[in-house]
Amino acid sequence: MAQRKKAAQTKKMIRPTFLGFEASKTALYASQKAMDVTGHNLSNITTEGYTRQRVDQTSNSAGDYVSRYAIDQTTYAGMGVNVNGVEQLRSKQLDQSFRNQYGITGYYDKVSTMLSQVEDVLQELDDGANENGYGLRSSLSEMYNALQDFSTNANSVPIAGVVANSFSNICDVLNQKATQLEDLEATFVNEFHAANDRVNEILKEIATLNEKVENSILANQYQGTFGPNELKDQRNLLIDELSKYGKVNVTEISRIDDKTKDTIGGVIVVFNSQTAVRGKEYDRLMVQKVNGQEELHWRSDGKLMNSSQGELKAYLDILNGSGPNPINETDTRQRGFPYYKEKLNAFAKALADTFNNLLPKVDDQVVPNINKLDENGNVMYRNFFGEAQPDGTVLDFENVTAKNISISNALRTDPTFLIYDKNSTVNDYILTMVDQLVNKPHDFGNIHGDFTGTFEEFIGNYTATLGNDISLANTNLDASLIITQEILNSRDSVMGVSETEETTNMLIYNRSFQAAARMMTTMDDMLDIIVNQIGGAIA
Repeated sequence: MAQRKKAAQTKKMIRPTFLGFEASKTALYASQKAMDVTGHNLSNITTEGYTRQRVDQTSNSAGDYVSRYAIDQTTYAGMGVNVNGVEQLRSKQLDQSFRNQYGITGYYDKVSTMLSQVEDVLQELDDGANENGYGLRSSLSEMYNALQDFSTNANSVPIAGVVANSFSNICDVLNQKATQLEDLEATFVNEFHAANDRVNEILKEIATLNEKVENSILANQYQGTFGPNELKDQRNLLIDELSKYGKVNVTEISRIDDKTKDTIGGVIVVFNSQTAVRGKEYDRLMVQKVNGQEELHWRSDGKLMNSSQGELKAYLDILNGSGPNPINETDTRQRGFPYYKEKLNAFAKALADTFNNLLPKVDDQVVPNINKLDENGNVMYRNFFGEAQPDGTVLDFENVTAKNISISNALRTDPTFLIYDKNSTVNDYILTMVDQLVNKPHDFGNIHGDFTGTFEEFIGNYTATLGNDISLANTNLDASLIITQEILNSRDSVMGVSETEETTNMLIYNRSFQAAARMMTTMDDMLDIIVNQIGGAIA
């Protein structure tokens, strides 16, 4: 009985002869592979969008060894290391946080850029060439000075010509600003279309990469989260770029679904509340112009794109921005091109309304003090401003806008049209013009809001509003940039390659490889003793 127990104990202590070699071999392989990945990380330290990688390894368990005979697991302990795969070091939470904040930053950045360029068109500078300044305020000042001189010489033909020139100049300024605003709007419409095209390209490329990732996983039998990391980096870089244009949510497909035809490795991308990419299938956005407004619709179902952030929303807000009182369903409450175009139109209309109802027409040139009356007995007035036509003619105050306002044909042909009585120095009507130009409040009613005040106060109101909107956008942009950078720094600390850390790892893996090699040599020496020395002695 004692002899059988002793034999059993002796059997328990015997382990496979080459077990130590297996442990050393796996250690050599793991160290080599870790060194390969470290070199790969260092070589891609400046590669945009690269995510650092790490060898995922676990200890080989003796419990994994299966035998038809009862064995003692202690005997099989020390089986070495297993390399499960090469994984990316990336945080889904930080990815989502960055993409959300990047969309907010993209929105305010584009709004600030667009409004700043609108300000360049509408700006009022007091000091320009020869310290005369330029803009509507300068033109008003020129009109005021000309009318002041005219009031002291009410029948002066040369001064009447100066006044007519000042009237023409303010029309030119309005025409120029309206045209520049339209040209700037057209530039941003083209940019908007280009941005939409880029979004569609990104969606297509993500779907293409989904298919490549899925095929690679199936062909190479990747397990778990291990996969074609470089393809995933390309996809993540595109998703990051997409988040600049709108709100993005990403879900990884972790299982095969026959119903949805989802395969492992792909992602589902929800862009602005619409599933834009699912596996290798993707949707597209279409630009449509409806009632003069820019709209984005999804090709799959025709639904209007619903966006809360990103550059696409910025374009829509400014291009369709009619201010606090939107007219159409697609109008936005942001003050954009429609709002400021209507402000210029309101100024032009008020100017024409005011000065076309100041100087009465004369019924008979022989008796100039007799005013001409209409069929209802009302006094008729001389039109100084009208609507310029493509052929060069000017209609008498039909549909005046900032783009088409012009001095009337009569005033252009003969500046003395401003003189009520060439034989009199009476200047009452000229003083009324001065008062209407400088002191009299006017109703600048327009479809995007009302304002009552002088011409200069009206200019000050919309330029100050524009300045406040730009300041608000810049403040929000600065705050968003700080948050975005903080999140980006946190994300880079996880996924970015650190030269110091990788160099340290390189030294560690080198020492590990040396130790494993030394272990292999030692095991060889031990086997030599067992085979040649102990075995020879027994023989």
